Amino acid sequence: MPADENSNCRGVVRDATLPARIERIVGLSIYIWICAGVVGREEVEILRERTLMFLAAARDDLRAGRVAAFHAEQACQLALKYVLASRAGYYPRTHSLRRLFEEVRAVKPELWSLYERHMFAFEVMEDAYLGARYLPRRYSRDVAEHLVKVAEELVALCT
Repeated sequence: MPADENSNCRGVVRDATLPARIERIVGLSIYIWICAGVVGREEVEILRERTLMFLAAARDDLRAGRVAAFHAEQACQLALKYVLASRAGYYPRTHSLRRLFEEVRAVKPELWSLYERHMFAFEVMEDAYLGARYLPRRYSRDVAEHLVKVAEELVALCT
């Protein structure tokens, strides 16, 4: 951290409008992003576009019997990163939905209640992310349909 608690790594006084709770939750992440630069509008828009693209892919996958669970997870991951980028100016470089929900809770608390209602679905999505990349894993149509519905609910709240 910088020597002066009221300035960032560039010596610029911190934005007083940044909620203290965000700073407390993300701590070093904000400091790193301030040093690296803030997420630009173009990157925010790309996150939004990709969120919608992955959700559409998940819906198509249900019809074709492909990897809908993986695409549902990608839509959720990017939706949460979109919220953080558009509201806080940063997002962590992580694939963990749990961590993203913990961080987004400070800027959009209603998303945490969605996480609590569908915690198990989000955990299955994380497994689907890993499974699609590294393991020969399939999900039943019922599970895939449920994951896509949960992703649709999250994306609707985020975009």
